[in-house]
Amino acid sequence: MEVEQQVRKSKKGKIALISLVIFVIIIVVIGFFSNQQHKKAEKLAAEKRYVKMMNQFVSDGLDAGEKSEDMVSTYQDVWHDAIFEDHYTIDGKSYRSGDDFNDAMKAQYSSFQSNGDVTELEADQVGMEEDMKKLKNPPEKYKSMYKDIVDAYSSLDEFIQLADNPEGSLDSYTDKYNKLDGEVAKKLKAISVQLPNK
Repeated sequence: MEVEQQVRKSKKGKIALISLVIFVIIIVVIGFFSNQQHKKAEKLAAEKRYVKMMNQFVSDGLDAGEKSEDMVSTYQDVWHDAIFEDHYTIDGKSYRSGDDFNDAMKAQYSSFQSNGDVTELEADQVGMEEDMKKLKNPPEKYKSMYKDIVDAYSSLDEFIQLADNPEGSLDSYTDKYNKLDGEVAKKLKAISVQLPNK
């Protein structure tokens, strides 16, 4: 009888041990799959944040490009008129063209400073620099797009410099503007069409 009780105890102990092992295995498996789901969710969230930052870069780039276009176009008009016409116009006021068109360019720059265009353009530049810092470590999925963004940023920066610091001759300035204007628009569009929906 005693032996029979010991055998029963032994069987109960083995069943308890097997049950415990199965329970531990189930917990480990559940934990593993839960961890995998969590990592997957984190990866998707990081990709969504990155897409949002890329969209912000395109938006800021378009704003900076548009502001630069407006300012450069105005510079070109004033520059042209100061050289080839009797008068040039700044802020609706007509000025007599003199011997030095640089005076007209300085006056136009002062107008941009006083009406806030220079400050706005500088803010756009700062915004794009911040965008670039945030975009520095792209998810694997967006590494090639990041290269396109860096390329577009370089062209945008050069384009903004035309608005911030006009130099050269009117012809070289216009040529550089035409080249960069098309280049910036093309690069931003190429990024924009690659962006997934938010």
